Amino acid sequence: MFAVYTALLICPVLLASFKSPLNKNKLVGGLFERMEFGGLCTRNLYFINDSIYSFEGGCEASSRYHFGTWKQKRDTFTFTCDTAIFLNPVIRIKARKVKGDSINVQVRNEKGVVFQYFQVAVRMKNGGVRLLKYNEKDSIHVGPSLSVSESLRLYSLEKGYKRPFILSTDKGNFIDVTVRIPPNLNGSGNSILNYVAPFKLVLRGDSLVSIEAQLEPSAFNRIIP
Repeated sequence: MFAVYTALLICPVLLASFKSPLNKNKLVGGLFERMEFGGLCTRNLYFINDSIYSFEGGCEASSRYHFGTWKQKRDTFTFTCDTAIFLNPVIRIKARKVKGDSINVQVRNEKGVVFQYFQVAVRMKNGGVRLLKYNEKDSIHVGPSLSVSESLRLYSLEKGYKRPFILSTDKGNFIDVTVRIPPNLNGSGNSILNYVAPFKLVLRGDSLVSIEAQLEPSAFNRIIP
């Protein structure tokens, strides 16, 4: 009887110590963040779905990002960079004519959220380049007159993908662009697409911790369940 009673007391302790790792489905939509230098620098890791992640890290006005696939083996996660996942980020372009001759551009993600810090550049007929100014009231980027403009460029994407993204103004001076990029990225023109070698993190409670020597031992803490 004493042995049975002792076993009943010990079993819950053993079960607690061998807690099963977090289910894959519960990670989808989860955001893990690491803050450095009193919040001046942040690193965030976002689980887009059950196989794709995105990562962004930087200080103040600049950042580097990458994305790819992730796999889980119990409490260990392996992340493999793969830039081909978002190889064609522009998925929809709509143009129409509006009053006036100024160029107007609106860039949004698939959920309709407008990017305020997305940089759009116009190449002038005189050879110069100008960035469109963001009008917060109307949530649009406003540029010069069509008569002095030669082409429009999605500068934020060009800096990251190292190739041109040119918009035509033939069908109108208001252009609505929908892009597919990782949802935790804000489209900042100072964000640089980066390639990294595969890396591993281990789940410790609500944190992901590096177990590799080349990465800092700091933990990524979960901030969105």
